[in-house]
Amino acid sequence: MSPSYPHQKTSEDSSKSLPDLQPFVQLVPIPFPPLDPDLLPEGAEATVDLPFENTANLKIAYDLLQKPIKQFLADRLPDWIITDFAAHWVVEIGKEYGVPLVYFSVFSAAASVVFSSAENLYSGNTDDILPSPESLTSPPGLVTSRSTVAYREHEVVHTHAGLYGVNDSGISDAERHAKILSACRVYAIRSCYEFEGEYLEAYKNNSGKLVIPTGLLPPEIPEKGGKRRNFH
Repeated sequence: MSPSYPHQKTSEDSSKSLPDLQPFVQLVPIPFPPLDPDLLPEGAEATVDLPFENTANLKIAYDLLQKPIKQFLADRLPDWIITDFAAHWVVEIGKEYGVPLVYFSVFSAAASVVFSSAENLYSGNTDDILPSPESLTSPPGLVTSRSTVAYREHEVVHTHAGLYGVNDSGISDAERHAKILSACRVYAIRSCYEFEGEYLEAYKNNSGKLVIPTGLLPPEIPEKGGKRRNFH
């Protein structure tokens, strides 16, 4: 395994959290090219480092990694490319070098099923009629149980705009997601059958993709009497 991380700090943090896997994993930092500090503050490497209204700047910076990542893949010619939704341009790179894609999603299977009602996402085409905000406020009809997974009306306005609206990077998150989802052979999702079996099956049947649950990453249990860690 030779996963690459766009940022020095990310790769360093990841290596510390994987002590048992260190002999088998090579972390290769691929730093951002020089950036205008007004675009991205120094040290900002993830959405958690930026206010929500500036997260599009991170996508702009991330898109600048297309050339160095293409060169990295050309030099290594890996068996697979594992990517999340942001690097939509990796589709062309994979096709050029004959390397298949795995789409790794950090969202739950239930969340994926909610958005999978937009069938145009599977074709890679978001020029069709987009799902309305109201369509995301109803539980998905793809599962047989009485699902309660849906957005509340006050939540869906910003969620819908953030997903389908064109941001400063020039491409919406939905288009990024659709392009990679259409091209990938495997959809790896952070879940397990014991927890979301019906949603995993529903997503597999609706998308036609090979769906691999990667398991969950539960938080550490604090030591007795120790301080609880706050997550934001």
